Amino acid sequence: MRKILFIGTGFLIFLFLMMVSAGGMNEQKKSILAIGNSDSSGASCNFDDDMQFIDPELENLREEAKRKLIDETYANVLLSVYGLEKETHTLDDVAGVINSEIEYTIKNKMEFESTAYIQAYKFGLQYFDFLKKNNQTESSPYYAKKYIEENSEMNYIEEDSTYSIRATQLLSNGCNFDSGNLGEDEILDFEEVAKKSAMGEQNFIKLMAEATKYIGMPYVYGGSTPETSFDCSGFVIWVYKQTGLYPMDRITAQGIYNKTSKINSDEATAGDLVFFTKTYDFYEPVTHIGIYVGNNKMLHCGNPIGYADLTDEYWKSHFYGFGRLPIEKSEKE
Repeated sequence: MRKILFIGTGFLIFLFLMMVSAGGMNEQKKSILAIGNSDSSGASCNFDDDMQFIDPELENLREEAKRKLIDETYANVLLSVYGLEKETHTLDDVAGVINSEIEYTIKNKMEFESTAYIQAYKFGLQYFDFLKKNNQTESSPYYAKKYIEENSEMNYIEEDSTYSIRATQLLSNGCNFDSGNLGEDEILDFEEVAKKSAMGEQNFIKLMAEATKYIGMPYVYGGSTPETSFDCSGFVIWVYKQTGLYPMDRITAQGIYNKTSKINSDEATAGDLVFFTKTYDFYEPVTHIGIYVGNNKMLHCGNPIGYADLTDEYWKSHFYGFGRLPIEKSEKE
């Protein structure tokens, strides 16, 4: 499923790369964090010709942010961080840190996308060195967690690994999303829907314990591991393999569909798979796949990995069918 890159456990954000033409920054590639609309997301927002979200109050703040930065293309990075920090820090405070990040990456000839700058606000400048060592140009919950593990003496908490996702989610609040990630207050009660799962309660809880580790990671065409991130089929295969529920070789969404027993929508239970067609131009009918989590919701590798509402018009228009892998219930059930 080819999509424009979004950030965030929710959240439909575009990353656009620009070359900075002013001052001494000509050689460094920069990214603009823009709230965007994708024809494959079902999201609907108001944009100007530069794909910036139109909101008078936000735009006024963005203009102020530009004036406080040594490179105005980082204005949305500043706004994202400020959204989380405004109760304890001023816009000037946050701008000072972002400016130091910009200067550090320019001095060291580093190139990163917006998520790295946002996450570095929480972890410090050394996070850029960590990402570079791991050949990453952007931050993700996977690498943020890895950084926390390698720096246990800093007493970070697990929530810190999702800092960039939470920050960019706040910036998107003004946009009327018709699909995408669920808000924190909407996350499903897995234990409740698991009771009705055809694969068994314990198996579904195990499946979700693995799958939710990767929420917020970006869609990468052909990706199949946490190190590369995932595409839709790579994500599903990884999760089912890591849990031991149904190990599969690397195949397409169509290949996974061919392995399932076909079921009607009213028969689908949490842990079944949901398939879609014509989400992009491909030679096979099935082009996208998600894990059904009950209540008309799925967890899938969109962009980023997150939840989606199957009643949204986009998913309804591309719906292909439900399938069930031959997974036996735990002996304890």
